[in-house]
Amino acid sequence: MGIVLGILGTLGKILLCLLGIFCVLVLLLLFYPIKYQVQGEWREGARVRGRLHWFWFLVRIYVSYEEDFQWKIRLLGFDLMKIMEGNPGGGRKKRRKKSDGKRGVGTNRRQEAENGEEEGCREDVQIDEEGEGCRESVRTDEERENCREGVQTDGMGEGHQEGVRIEGTMDEELGHTGPGGTDTSKELQRVQNTQNRRGEHPFKKWWHKFRHFVKCCKNFIENLRRKAGFARDMASLLREDNSRELVCILKDNVLHLWRKLKPKVFRGHLLFGTGDPASTGEILGLFAILYAWYGNGVRIVPDFERKIWEGELFARGGISIFTLLLVYFRVLRSDEWRCFKKEYDRLTAKI
Repeated sequence: MGIVLGILGTLGKILLCLLGIFCVLVLLLLFYPIKYQVQGEWREGARVRGRLHWFWFLVRIYVSYEEDFQWKIRLLGFDLMKIMEGNPGGGRKKRRKKSDGKRGVGTNRRQEAENGEEEGCREDVQIDEEGEGCRESVRTDEERENCREGVQTDGMGEGHQEGVRIEGTMDEELGHTGPGGTDTSKELQRVQNTQNRRGEHPFKKWWHKFRHFVKCCKNFIENLRRKAGFARDMASLLREDNSRELVCILKDNVLHLWRKLKPKVFRGHLLFGTGDPASTGEILGLFAILYAWYGNGVRIVPDFERKIWEGELFARGGISIFTLLLVYFRVLRSDEWRCFKKEYDRLTAKI
């Protein structure tokens, strides 16, 4: 009995250790931040480089822009784009090479056989030209080919050709009722309609055009009425208490998200000038208003004489998955959002 209890105790300790490791991993995945870093400079041309990584080396995303956009994803140190594009392509290339080799062998054999048949035919023709039975052999060969194609070489050949010509003319008159008969019949109908319209009185043509114009105007007015009704319904929906509460929830959560997402390190240097001292001073005043947002990390230098725009920028920050999940459940899983979405779908269904 003591041995059994000892075994159960060790199993319980192992399970508790595994559960603790699992809880630690879950907490790390939830609270370890997704870090980002952006660095850019512009002088003659813009160059931007960005990096996003999560859980040390688990996921890394690199983005760069210099005349063209490039990006790279690494998972556990391996390039995910090469894994997704390189291996399948290599397997396909090998298969194509094998299939091309097999096809090459088959085509070579066919060409050799065709060359042998042509040489044999030439020898037969030469032998026949030397003798008197050359024409008879050629005729027999032509008869065999005609038999294969379904052409009769007996006395009914001329009548058969006449029958084919007659059938061809009947098909043309009926509008080719074969595989492409529908297209030709439609074309014939269009030609007939145009001829009938040409034969109509000019007053009727203008009357048809006027009716078409009136119909287009009615459709346009109906669309305007629907959109105006939708705008009125949306305005009344936004005035409701439920919508106001949803706006307050969105404002609070967006501000909370910005506080967590804003860069912890923000540095920059800007040298600017428009060539006009008045407009340069106005822009400098705007930057002065935004001083509380960018702080001491950014240095702005105006140039009142030259027209120039040069600068550098560096930003680094992060946000945790727990914050994103919290904002998601607060906004998209709330009763206010569900009611608003239900009413919005009802209004859009009327359009």
